[in-house]
Amino acid sequence: MRAVLTFCAALLILAVLTPVRAQVSTYVNRVDAPSATQGVAASVGIELLPSANGRRVLFRYRPFGITEYTEMEMLPAGRSFTVSIPADVVSPPYIQYYFQIELDNGTTVTYPETSADLNPLQLTVQQVDPRENEVRILSPEPGETVPAEEFVLAISLYFASPAVVPSRTRIFIDGTDVSREAVLSDDVILWSAASSTLPIKLGARTVRVELRDTAGNVYFSKSQSFSMSTTAAIAEDEARFKAEGDVRTEYRNEQTANPQTYARVDARVNGTYSFMRFGSTLRLDNLESPSRQPQNRYSFYADAEYLRLELGDAYPRFPSLMMIGKRVRGITGAVKLGFFNLDVSYGATERKIEGSWLADTTFADTNSVRNRPLFSLPKGSSYFDYEIFSPGTYTRDFIGVRPSFGAGENFQLGFTYLKFKDQMSSVRYAAQPKENLVVGTDLILAFDDQRIRCGRNGRQRHRQDRGAVHHGQ
Repeated sequence: MRAVLTFCAALLILAVLTPVRAQVSTYVNRVDAPSATQGVAASVGIELLPSANGRRVLFRYRPFGITEYTEMEMLPAGRSFTVSIPADVVSPPYIQYYFQIELDNGTTVTYPETSADLNPLQLTVQQVDPRENEVRILSPEPGETVPAEEFVLAISLYFASPAVVPSRTRIFIDGTDVSREAVLSDDVILWSAASSTLPIKLGARTVRVELRDTAGNVYFSKSQSFSMSTTAAIAEDEARFKAEGDVRTEYRNEQTANPQTYARVDARVNGTYSFMRFGSTLRLDNLESPSRQPQNRYSFYADAEYLRLELGDAYPRFPSLMMIGKRVRGITGAVKLGFFNLDVSYGATERKIEGSWLADTTFADTNSVRNRPLFSLPKGSSYFDYEIFSPGTYTRDFIGVRPSFGAGENFQLGFTYLKFKDQMSSVRYAAQPKENLVVGTDLILAFDDQRIRCGRNGRQRHRQDRGAVHHGQ
């Protein structure tokens, strides 16, 4: 009996100490999903096996407490696909997700492969220290360049714990204690460089704020970096044309059962001129082919405070229950006035891929004609002669319009119109052209510095599938 108990205990210990192995898949090589931080955009990646021949990957995720999954199209780079989860939905304790992989042969698989929506993967989200919000540096902004002549450090202790004694707060700029020159007014601490007797240095600076309790011990410390310059230098710098860019290349050759070479070039340029920001990206991939959806990417953007314009490949953001993470090749723009905003996107979400003819066939009678294969078309004037084909993909046009009222900090009311429509004449051999219409409203209400936030989506959705098989003109 003792031997049996000893054997069972050994098995139990072995099971506990043995690490859990990753799921085995015939399509996926690995998943890259490091732990995320609350309120920070999280990147997730997946690499397919050389034999998978995947052409597209969709990422489906849901934050903790949400029942519905949100879908995003992943950005391809050879056999690797990446996506960025928006910062506003990254919240503890975790985010559940899975992948939907579209293969070159037209089939669709998921990872995990069995009941992915019921047994999803999990991304751990680290919670931010709650004391981080007890001290807020109102000015300057993180990384901001400010003129020394006008520099005022403003710190809010409005949300500080009762254990904190505001008058004992210590302020350091690059290690120099400036606390005795700071002025405490209600829950705000102010320090002005112009009235300081301490020498002011230009360049990169760091401010550190120490909260102290009733015993004088450090309760919490917070640091933030900024840069200090002169008014004239900042004005001259803002008016000057500036641009920067980089080019990255990748080449990889894999000798497996299905040898494959991957070559990619990524180029990026960003610049500023006066109040305008602009930039362009270009991605060239050797897997680009007319027989698959675009692997290459190109885009240009210009941003002028209240107006933004994007040309090429863009990922417009509409309410998440209606559309998010969908690539649109065309023109995307936004007007942001605060009291009134307008988001517009027009282009194509799918490009045409011509199907292929397989064979001609002749039916013996009308009964067999009525039971003909789905992917077949009448040939000539004869009622019994048909073409059998492998289906392609229509060009799918898209237009999205969303006017909204309110900046979204405390209130926003939006109205959304989205329409997808297949171009029936774009290819000769294809099936089931589709037209999809989504209309709806959304409302955001937020209070107490967005600590209390609620929203509601009301929508109507109409989908019309026209025709089982279409013979392009």
